[in-house]
Amino acid sequence: MTLGRPTALAAFARAAALLASPAARAATVDVTQTVTGSSGAWVVDFTVVNNIGGTNDIYFFGVVDPSSTRLSAPPTWFGTNWTAQDSTQIGGPAVTFTDVWITFNNMITPGTSLGGFEITDTSVAAPTGLTWFAIAQDGTYTGLDHYSADRNPGFSGVTTAEATDVPEPASLALLGTGLVALRTLRRRNRATA
Repeated sequence: MTLGRPTALAAFARAAALLASPAARAATVDVTQTVTGSSGAWVVDFTVVNNIGGTNDIYFFGVVDPSSTRLSAPPTWFGTNWTAQDSTQIGGPAVTFTDVWITFNNMITPGTSLGGFEITDTSVAAPTGLTWFAIAQDGTYTGLDHYSADRNPGFSGVTTAEATDVPEPASLALLGTGLVALRTLRRRNRATA
């Protein structure tokens, strides 16, 4: 069976949309990071997305980066004195979180995100894939991807780089393949016309 022009274009558009879809990689709590600056003076800005659902508001957040210092926080969030927070006492990972923020107002409500959790990093290379934790309250969560009590669920994971305007190599390769296929289809259509 030969794909007609509209069918081939539609299939290519669906594949491109799937790759670009943020929903395809959405997690219960998603933490992205952007890095600016230069070697020895990196500024890392974290954005926390609350996909927990229900009425669970995120009020506690932290990351692990031994070469860092807290720089700033979103409004009404503040760095805590618990700079060595270990979440094992509530069932979390046995790691020491070096930068921790908390709030009692301006929580991250379901379906929203909040950025501005910033650290400075003195590493030579830009930091990537940092371990994070987040704790929510005010709702019951029954998913399997948390620790702590159901009414005060905790989550942890690894940060991902925030999407930029520069396409990833795999996306460029797919786009190139699609453009070659379109060019071939145009040539065939001209030859048969």
